[in-house]
Amino acid sequence: MSQEILNSAIMQLRAKALEVYGVIKDIYRRPAQEGDADKIATLSLKLAQLEGGMITLQQYAPEIILSVANEMAIAAAEEEEQSATADERGEEVSITEPVITEEELSERSPTYRRTRRPKKKDKS
Repeated sequence: MSQEILNSAIMQLRAKALEVYGVIKDIYRRPAQEGDADKIATLSLKLAQLEGGMITLQQYAPEIILSVANEMAIAAAEEEEQSATADERGEEVSITEPVITEEELSERSPTYRRTRRPKKKDKS
């Protein structure tokens, strides 16, 4: 995600807040009608939510950007380290999980080799 997405969200919240603010002003400007107080109260709550969301996002945006940048840098460093280690050993770099074949398991594990031996028959 880029910083433009966060800025876009902040601008959308600001635009919606300004729209609600304008509606409140229009209600106040015209002659009073029944239910205007309720409308203004409802719109005020909506305005407070939009402004709160906008302010919260503005406050957290730098932290979000920095946190994601750090996570991406760590992931890139780990991937680079794995690639360098694999290159040093002459291995091909693989992003998928390695799969151990039965032959490799047989070479690596004495326990596996023991379980694969034919069983001795009892002399009865």
